[in-house]
Amino acid sequence: MPLCDTLFRAAEAELYQIHFSQEILEGATRNLVKNGKMTDAKAVRFQEMLKMHFPEAMVEVPEQLVASMTKDNQGEILRVENGKIQGSILSKDIKAFQRFEQSFEQELEQAKTQKSQT
Repeated sequence: MPLCDTLFRAAEAELYQIHFSQEILEGATRNLVKNGKMTDAKAVRFQEMLKMHFPEAMVEVPEQLVASMTKDNQGEILRVENGKIQGSILSKDIKAFQRFEQSFEQELEQAKTQKSQT
């Protein structure tokens, strides 16, 4: 899960704030298990590690927000354009994921370099 790792490292470096609910964690790990990417035991451990390393990230999602969400926008992620995170791409577009990951890795390295120089 290279993209996942990259995003968590960026959050750990305080390049952005990560937020998730228990429902999001359960849905994500359920799908990883269902798709054979993770065992049940690893899914439990993954959730535990996220909660331990990012305790401030846990949020409660208001009922009205959950009701307003549609299936159409659940597969979207942000993209990096001109050094800024903006817009969205569909998660089905694997090449776009690869471009996003490469660009994000470059941004992460630049930010680390700048942070170490200050």
